[in-house]
This record gives sequence, C-alpha cells and structure tokens, in this order.
Amino acid sequence: MSVPLTPEQRDAVERRDGSLFVTAGAGSGKTRVLVERFVAAVVEDDLPVERLLAITFTEKAAAEMRSRVRARLLELGRRDRAREAEAAAISTIHSFCSSLLRAHALDAGLDPEYSVLDETAAKRLELDAFDHALELFLDEARGTAALDLAASYGTDKLRRMVVTVHDKLRTLGRRPQLEPLEAPAPAGQRARL
Repeated sequence: MSVPLTPEQRDAVERRDGSLFVTAGAGSGKTRVLVERFVAAVVEDDLPVERLLAITFTEKAAAEMRSRVRARLLELGRRDRAREAEAAAISTIHSFCSSLLRAHALDAGLDPEYSVLDETAAKRLELDAFDHALELFLDEARGTAALDLAASYGTDKLRRMVVTVHDKLRTLGRRPQLEPLEAPAPAGQRARL
C-alpha cells in the first residue's frame, strides 16, 4: 500500500491547464508526482503515450520513471498502455535535445551523423583549451605580471577559476570568444579498430 499524496502533490497531479514545473528536495516525491501525472494523462485524459514528454535530470531517473509508469499502468489494469510506456518519451534534457536535433539535423545546420561529446572527451578538450589559452596569455603578455598571476594562483586553481567564469557566462546566454583549437592528435587506435 502506497502513502497517499500530499495536497500539494495531488494538486500537481490533477492540474491540467498547461505545463507544470516540479521542483523539490531529494526524496520528497517528485518522481512519484510525475509518474502519477503521466499516468493520469494517459488513463483519465486518454492521451496517447507518444504525445507526452517527461524530462528528468539523469538517465537513471529516466529509466526509473519509465519503470514506475509501466508498473503503475499495469497496477491499473492498462496492459496495452503499459506496453506503450516502454517507448515513452521519458528522458534527460540532453537526450531529448539530441533526438530533436538528430531528427532535424539539416535544418539546424548539423551533420546528421554528429555525436555528443562524452564527459571524458569534454574534460580533455577543456584541459587542452586552457593549456592553449594559458600559453598564448603568457607568450603575449611578455612580462612578469602574467607570469606572477599564473604563479601566484597555480595552474590548477587558475584553470578552475577560468572554467567557472566561462560556464557562468554560458548559462547567462553569452558565448565567450575562444581561440579555435587544433584537432586532438589521433590516439593511434584507428588501425587497431
């Protein structure tokens, strides 16, 4: 037997006039509210599963939500809808945006076979970009002030500060202008693969 929804949770599940943004702390029942809202839209409002979109923060949360939606639909005796829920649009924002861009790659000016940079490769590019920028900074400054700045903070702390500022500017919608990087040197794996 499940714990009843709080009045706030029940309001979030029952509200049907537009989009709904749910935010709360860990373990407060956000996923349960989203599952109940999704199921209510399918069962009570007779919306097709393929017309619904649910965005979560992590792949693990998306998989958990999909599983819970399916289980809840089975619990309600809606086997047909539970099968449809296997392919439901429940994903992370990154995954959703990637599928949208992939479906409209040419319209977006992208190569249809683009790939999303994984975290390890992104971190490597970040390090390479900082090293390149620091090298240019020190070469162009040709004075002790630049060297003193780098020496006083240390390259690791200076990199963290620069990356933090860069990320902040990006979240504000500003595109920091960076020098183009040379493509990374091949790792020598092409022949082996």
